[in-house]
Amino acid sequence: MRTTRSNELNFINRDIMIVGVLFVISIAIGTYLNKLIPNSGDIIEKLAPTVNYYNSQMSVVSTVTTNLKSDLLYIGILSVLALFVVTMPVAVAVFLLKGLSLGYTINSCIIALGAKSTGLVIVLIMKNFVIIPGSVILLVIALNYMREVVNRVHRSSSKKVSYLSKRYAINAIILIIFCTGLQALLNAVCVFGVKFLL
Repeated sequence: MRTTRSNELNFINRDIMIVGVLFVISIAIGTYLNKLIPNSGDIIEKLAPTVNYYNSQMSVVSTVTTNLKSDLLYIGILSVLALFVVTMPVAVAVFLLKGLSLGYTINSCIIALGAKSTGLVIVLIMKNFVIIPGSVILLVIALNYMREVVNRVHRSSSKKVSYLSKRYAINAIILIIFCTGLQALLNAVCVFGVKFLL
């Protein structure tokens, strides 16, 4: 029993490292997209709506609500895609695109605003401070779920597969509620402090 438990923990730790490294690589690639994509020079114009948005007289409720909807949509799609074997690669692709987008946006801020980009970069990091680790955990849970499903299928145990699907769905829902709720609180704090950063 101890050996089995130890093997499961080793698998989980390995999955966390793999998913985490892939995300870091996607961010690194995203930071170079400004150099690779032609006609990406008008960075200031692209960032202007974001800068103006955070510099405007923001309603905390409306801003947090908008971000909450975005976070729910992202992690909700991720959790559904990760539920099926055929769509699991799409879930990984969505996760990596999040990293590409984050890396590209952060690098764009630095290129366009220089030292003045510090506040906006902090805002971008804070907006993803909980959602990204939550996404990593969700994908690790999904990978573990996939392994168990494959084992059950080989044993021709359809009832166990149904049980695993329900367990994954419950775990995903709990994780979504926790991550989006905590991220919403962090976003609210971020909105209050953003005026001092931008």
